[in-house]
Order: sequence, then structure tokens, then C-alpha cells
Amino acid sequence: MATRILYVITKANWGGAQRYVYDLARAARDSGHPVAVAYGTSGELANRLGTEHIQLFPIAGLERDVHILKDFAAFFSIMRIIRSFMPDVIHLNSSKISVLGALASRMVGINKIIFTAHAWAFNEERPWHQKIAIAFLAWLTVLLSTKTIVVSSSMKKQIIGWPFISKKIIIIPNGTHEYDFLDRNSARKALAGLHPELSVSDIENDVWIGTVAELHPVKGLQYAIDAISELRKKYPTIRYLILSDGQMRAELEAQIKENSLQNNVFLLGHVKEAPVYEKAYDIFLLPSLSESFGISIIEAGLAALPVVATNVGGIPEIIINNETGLLVPPKNPHSIVIAIDSFLTSKSMQYKLGIALQQRVEKEFSIERVTKETFAQY
Repeated sequence: MATRILYVITKANWGGAQRYVYDLARAARDSGHPVAVAYGTSGELANRLGTEHIQLFPIAGLERDVHILKDFAAFFSIMRIIRSFMPDVIHLNSSKISVLGALASRMVGINKIIFTAHAWAFNEERPWHQKIAIAFLAWLTVLLSTKTIVVSSSMKKQIIGWPFISKKIIIIPNGTHEYDFLDRNSARKALAGLHPELSVSDIENDVWIGTVAELHPVKGLQYAIDAISELRKKYPTIRYLILSDGQMRAELEAQIKENSLQNNVFLLGHVKEAPVYEKAYDIFLLPSLSESFGISIIEAGLAALPVVATNVGGIPEIIINNETGLLVPPKNPHSIVIAIDSFLTSKSMQYKLGIALQQRVEKEFSIERVTKETFAQY
């Protein structure tokens, strides 16, 4: 029997939560279920879903930041969408729309409300009063939902003691599908064409470090750039590529210029199908200050890349230190330097840990497992 499913998300750009919605919506559609996606700010997700001929509902007034009048408009907009599509299941994603969507769903009378928490916004560096308010809204969303999916056990531990919600929480770690990775030289040539300074590098012999992460304070990219500044003393032609865009772009550009790293650090912006270029890098780096899971790590793992990542959130549930990668403390450029140098001075270590991570990802973090376990909740 077909189940009508409405996926809801705040921003339709392209990040981990958006890829999650895209994969689930396509899988549900392919399984014969009527599917629609409602979203606020438009972007790459909306474009891709449109290409897949999945029904789309823009949510009027919905933005990531708090704006009372616009939030009221968004609330009534999502109510209209729910009444129009009348789903059997509403699956909420991202903090802002989820609390509005859960309340609207209850008022309309939807019996199955699934909320996937991709991250807890109260983990971000904010004033204490904002953290309290955000935590309350997160609790309210979980309370109003019939089931909440968290993507790591570390996320569950943070809220399991909150009142009235302990039986609502289920862990379903993220997964990824297979990619047709470009070979090393082809991937390097393609990425080098995106930046004039990178295009004149020695594509065959230079050391390339890669990060795929939004230019956001929580991703810790400023500490990675500090580490590259130190590593440049030993590896003058080291290249650090950051794929994606975000609010910190101007700040990071200033840091690069101040440290004369224009030939070493490259902000390449949003790169479509970024994972297919994974084999361009010698090492993958994720320097986050907080990370609920780290889907970019499992994508790097599929390519058998050696990974350096911070020991925060759900990352240790993927990376076992010295077994499937190297873990470092957050906000610590020198530890990043030591870890990267360890890999660069030992090709055998790169290979061993890269293959170990690849085997673990293939066994435990497939998108097929995610869709099967998620659809069981519907």
C-alpha cells in the first residue's frame, strides 16, 4: 500500500541534510510512494528534485534566522501545504522548520511525524541564553514528533535525559551511495581548472589536502588554515582545497591573505558532485568544532583516503584513532600539523588506514541501510 510522504527542510541548498532528503525522496518515489518536498530558501536541492520530477512546495517566509512576522507566515504556509498534500507521513529536517512543522502537523491531525535531527544547534558557539532557547525548541520538536531519528549515539546521549522523550529517539547513522570516482590525475586536473593559482601547480607531485565543509564557524576551518601555514615550512608546495561556500568566506579570505597563503589555500566554492573528486587528495581533513556525524568522512572513506578529523560529536563513531584514521582535538592547529605530517612521512600508514576506513564504510554506512531503517519508521 502506497504511503504519502512529505519531506520538509529549511534550506534547499546542498549540504548533508539536503543530500539526505534527496536520497530518501528518490528512494521513496522509486518504491511507488507519492512524495513531495517542502522547503524555504531555494537552491541546489530544489533544482535536483525538480529534475527528478518530485513535487515541490516552497514555504513562504521561511528563513534560517528568527524573524517573528516571517515565522508566522512560514507556519501558516506549511499548514496550507500539509492540508493540500495530506501526507500519511511528514518527515521533518533541520531545526527551524521542524518545530514549526511539528506543531502544524499536530494541528492538522497528521498521525506520523518523523523528525531527523542532523545536528543540535545548541552545540554551536552562541550566547548562553540563545543556547537555552534553542535547546527548549529542540525538546519541543522531539516531544511533538512521534519518532526522532538522530544520526549518532553522541547526539542521543545529549538529550536522552530530557523529560518525556526517551522512548521517541532512535539512532540511524548516515550513509552514502557509491560514486564513480575520477582517478587521481583526472580529479586534480578538473579541480585545478577552478582556480588560476592551482592550475599552475605541479599536479603530479604536490601534496593536496582536501576538505568538503560549509564555510561556517562550527567547521573550524580557520584552525586548519593555521595548520597549513605551519606545514608550509616543511612542505612549501602543499595545497589545501576547501570545497563549499558559506558565511565565513570573507573572513577566511582575509586570513589566507594575511598569512600569504594564496598559493597554498584555495576556497573553491560549491563544487557540484564534490565527492567524485575525492581521489585528488592525499589526505582528507575535517577540523570541525562540533559534528553530529560527518558524512563527508564516509565519502572520503569510500575513496580509501586517509582521514584526519577532530575528536568531537559523532566523528569517533566513524574514525577509530590509529585504526581507520587519526583523531585530533578541536581548535588545535599544531595537532593537525602532527597528524598530517605523520601521514605524509608514511605511505604505508596512509594506505593501511585508508583501506581500513573504506572497508568499514562499505560494511556499515550504505545509503541502502539508511533508507531501509528509515522507511521502517514510516
